[in-house]
Amino acid sequence: HGSMRSTYKAMRELILAMVGWGMAWTAVSQCDGSRYRYRVFDQVEVTQGVFYGANTGSSGANEELDMDIYRPAGDGELNRPVVILAHGGFFLAGSNDGVDVVPLCEDLARMGYVAASISYRLGIDNVFDLETSLQEAVLRGVHDAKAAVRFFR
Repeated sequence: HGSMRSTYKAMRELILAMVGWGMAWTAVSQCDGSRYRYRVFDQVEVTQGVFYGANTGSSGANEELDMDIYRPAGDGELNRPVVILAHGGFFLAGSNDGVDVVPLCEDLARMGYVAASISYRLGIDNVFDLETSLQEAVLRGVHDAKAAVRFFR
């Protein structure tokens, strides 16, 4: 039952993060002007492979975590909101330069945000206990996302 509680806690944190994002988006959408609402920048600068942490993966080996950071090119604003995106793949596959996240990061940067596409630990360690292994994979992903938030703070 302990692992189920951990999974429910992780899901609750994810839902709270999404609600927080929705509230932030509502606040931003009420701002005057076009920044953060429309694509106002033509070019995007990308810094690839920014190290943000390391931890033990499903295989037991240490894994380095990196992200690609997207910024509007030529933007003079120094205090911009950051949006952190994690690729899809059911915690088994995918990458931070995948076709599911790169266009979103580019669009957000064109709107004036800083967008970060993070890598996170993938995989399961026990195919004979799939439920527990998948729960642990979700928790690893949540921990990695928290590390990315700490990096920006």
